Formats: sequence, structure tokens, C-alpha cells
Amino acid sequence: MDSKFIAITLESYIREDISRTVATLRSVLHAKHGHWASHYKVWDAKQKAVAAIYGGFNESYAELPRFLAALKDADPTTVTQLKCDHRSVPGTCTFNCAFWAFGPCIEGFKYCRPVISINATHLYGKYKGKLLIAMATDANNEVYPLAFAVVESESKETWGWFLACLKRYVTNRTNLCIISDRHSGIKACFDDTRMTWLQPPQAHHRYCLRHVVSNVNTKWKISELKNMVWRAASANQVRKFQATLDLIRNVKPAAHRYLENENKEKWTLAHDGGRRYGAMTTNLSECFNGVLKGACSLPITAMVRYTFFKVNSYFDARRNLALEQLEAGQEWCKYAMEKFEKNQAKAKDHMVTRMCTQARLYQVDTPGNPLGNGGGQHTHRVDLRGMTCTCGKWEAYKMPCSHVIAICAKYKHDAQQFIDPYYSVSHRFHSYEPVFQPLKDRLAWPDPEETRVVMPNLHLIRNKGRPKSTRIRNEMDENDRELPTSLWIENGPKSRCGLCRQEGHNRRTCPTRNAESTSGGAAS
Repeated sequence: MDSKFIAITLESYIREDISRTVATLRSVLHAKHGHWASHYKVWDAKQKAVAAIYGGFNESYAELPRFLAALKDADPTTVTQLKCDHRSVPGTCTFNCAFWAFGPCIEGFKYCRPVISINATHLYGKYKGKLLIAMATDANNEVYPLAFAVVESESKETWGWFLACLKRYVTNRTNLCIISDRHSGIKACFDDTRMTWLQPPQAHHRYCLRHVVSNVNTKWKISELKNMVWRAASANQVRKFQATLDLIRNVKPAAHRYLENENKEKWTLAHDGGRRYGAMTTNLSECFNGVLKGACSLPITAMVRYTFFKVNSYFDARRNLALEQLEAGQEWCKYAMEKFEKNQAKAKDHMVTRMCTQARLYQVDTPGNPLGNGGGQHTHRVDLRGMTCTCGKWEAYKMPCSHVIAICAKYKHDAQQFIDPYYSVSHRFHSYEPVFQPLKDRLAWPDPEETRVVMPNLHLIRNKGRPKSTRIRNEMDENDRELPTSLWIENGPKSRCGLCRQEGHNRRTCPTRNAESTSGGAAS
């Protein structure tokens, strides 16, 4: 069974859902023809089917300038940038990188918290490369797609160019918090003081906590240490942070020195200054990577087109939902109200003392937990005018803590007035209110600015062999503490036997194979 026949057989399944994995397609092929084709043969057939549906990979690079022009023609607020290198062949150029951000995303981001997470995912098509993604968070703490780019690889140059495009074309907001992993290219960009658009007060760089914990675990592989680093980083008070850091010194002095040498603003909540809005990881944006996984095996123009329709569908669904909530009179999003009600329940046991009416200064005492399993006896200073509480939670999450709610309950104030407007249903609606405009017919697309024929970089062509279509999972995947269950997307199927497709064993230990060999031996 050759790959051309397999491609024809699987074309309808791939057209229906481009994100179908090679493992799934192998199972489909086996169900139809009773034959287990090799992983590579099915992968190769999928590439042929993709080319038949969306056009060839080489032709797709040539079409990219016209499609980017079509996006801008449909909506002038959409931003696209294409960089190409000169070639010795006249009239041609080699693709280097492309950036695009849809107009509705740019406009709606004004109503999202000033926090962006960035990360990269591999391309799995004919040519190697990386898809860079910038994601924000909407009022209900759900991912908000903001901007995309395709580059040859991750480096200081490519990340610097992507971040420069973000600041120049997508948002001019100051005090923007950018959360990322600790890739050397990203770190180099923020360490370079010449990149003024990435320096305070323009931008503040923060690390994803999962990656910090993973780095510590990779170095020392101590489960207790890993948990303590997480606890220290997510502590909302300097006192609690320092106490946990002292415990880390006792467990592993080298780890303590390593953490002391890191900029505490970048990896701890207690020293963050409220920039993160409590977001400690890039989990949500990595989740959206899973949504876009099907796009990463497409030819480049089809990939950009895929993101256009995917993000439009995302906007349309959430716009309708937010509008329903507004019409029902809902003021705050579910995410905010769940946190508020949890704090409200805790506030019932607090003792409030007013220190100064004019200064709106209060002392709040919390009783100790008689069971001794958390919630000790503490005193907190609350300044309603300055919107601060010594517990640190109000500044970190921009949401009234239990101590603020206790004061409001005693003196008949509306505690919800202290919830940040970025958590409101109206802000959520306005973030999705801008509408994606339909594209014109292909024959009506305008001529692009890039008049040369864009060619792929042949040095990036993928070698033959079994391609990796999912990242290797590690301990960071075990405790996704911030990721809502409704948004979790698996990065790939669990390993299955190549013969019977069941989990828990491989070809060599397959019971079916052993049964066949036993019956064959008895027959002979």
C-alpha cells in the first residue's frame, strides 16, 4: 500500500479535521483496510493529502504575500509584516519570517489586563520552523489570542523582532507585563538595555513559574525541593516567601544560592508589584497551542488562514456569551465572582477596627484555626484609600481580599467597587466586540508590496524519518494548577501497541502476537 493510495484514502478525514494525529489516521486506515502502515508512511501520506487540499508547501510560500495583503484589504486595522532574504536568482527571495495580528484582537486587547504570555511551538510540515504566539487573558481568565509569527528558529534576533512588532503595531500600553519561559533568546532581549521597548516602564518581564520549578527539578531532582520552590514563588507576602526560602536552604544550599541569584521580581508573586494580576504560568497560552496544533502541519499560507478562521470562531462564540450575560444583568465574570465569594466566606470571622475615618485606615484581626491546619492568627493593615492590604492579595490579584470585604460588611460599603474593571462582563464583551470582516474572493485580492516570488528556505526542509509531532511531557505537566479543566487539551495520544492499538504494552509484548505465535506453533 503506497503513500499515494493512503493519501487518497485519508483525504476526507484530514479535510474534516486537520489536527487528526498520525496515530489516529493509522487506526482509521487499519479499520478500513485491515493493514497497519508504518508511522512515516502515514505521515508522508498526510503531507500529500494536505498538499492536495491546501496546495503545495512551495506554492504556499509564493502565495503568502497576496494572502497577507488580502487580510489587510479586508480589515485595514490588521497588521502583517513579511521579511525575506535576497537570492541570487532575479525576481525571487527566500522567506525569513512573517508576523500577523488581526485588527479585532488589537482593538479588543484594550479591555484585557495588561499581561501577555509568549511562547513558541514547532512546525511539523515539510519545512522546520517555529510558530511564535502572544496571548492575553480576558475578563473571565480565559485565553485571548493576540498575535502570531512564523520564524526559522528561536533566537534573540527572532524574539526581539516579534516583541518589537508587538510593541509597535499591537499595543502602545505602558507597564505591560510579559510572561515567558526562560529561553536564552527571550532573556537576552530583556537583558539588552538598547531594546528600550522592553525596559520599564514600557514592559516588565516575568518568568513562568512552571519553568522555574522545572529548572530546579532538573538540576537537583528532589520532589520536596520542587514543591517548596512553587510555594515560595506563589507566596503573596514577603514574610511567607522568606520563610520558605529558609527551608530551601536547609534542604539544598546550592538551590538556595541559585534562587537568591535570580531576580525576585521575575519569579515571585511577593516581589512582583502587582504586574502579573496573579498569573504565575503560561498554561493558558500553551493550552491554545493545542488548539492550533492542526495548523502547525499546514503549508504557511493555509496556516495563516487557519488562524484567521479559528480566532474568528473563538471571538464569535465569546461575544455571544458575553452579550447574553450583559442582557441578563450580570456585572462580574464567573472567575471574579468565585474568588470574591471565597474571600467573602473567610471574612465572616474577621475582627475589624477603624483607625481613622478620614484616612480610611483599618486594622483587621483574623482568628487562628482551632484545628491547626492553616489560617493562623494575624493582624493586617488595610488602607482603602491607597488600596493596599498587608496580606498582599489585593495588590497581587486586583480583587478585594477577605480583610477588605470584612471592612465593607461592617461599615455598609459595597466591596465589589474594589474589583478591578478588567474582570467585568462589560470589559469581556468589549474585548470580543470587534468583528472579523469576510475576505474577498481570491481573484479580487490586491497586489502585495512584495513583488518578488517568495521561496522557502531549502536548508529547513525536514529530513526523512519518523517526525516528532508532540513535545516530550515532563514533570511540569503533572500539576497544571492554573489550567481550567475545560481548557485542557492533551498534547498527544498515549502510547499504544502497534499491532492491536491497545494501551499498556508494545509490539514485542502484545498478547495478540503471543497468541498468534502460540497457535502457529501448535499448528505446525
